[in-house]
Amino acid sequence: MDTSNEIVEKLRKIIRSEIEVISSPYLKPDQAATYLGISKETLANLRMAQRGSKFSTPLPQVVVYHRDDFAAWIKASQLTSAGPSRPSLASNTTTPQPSACRPGTVERCPGWS
Repeated sequence: MDTSNEIVEKLRKIIRSEIEVISSPYLKPDQAATYLGISKETLANLRMAQRGSKFSTPLPQVVVYHRDDFAAWIKASQLTSAGPSRPSLASNTTTPQPSACRPGTVERCPGWS
């Protein structure tokens, strides 16, 4: 069982961390995921698929997000109806079917070499 001093120190760390999040416009991936209400894994997947918010890498393997970029990203992904997928998600519609791309028919298969 934690002593009262250990509990107080844990609370101080939590409060310092929360103050850091509130005061900085930049968020680390775990903070950004919490801010958006998604998992860190989902945020990383969106980043790797180039479908997420803008981000910066000030140092190798250091990723930070700016709060303002979340608002712009969310606004850009607004839909006016519940119709088909967003155009950005359906950008692969020009890829031909495998049956049309046989050896010797590369000229009909964009992106194939």
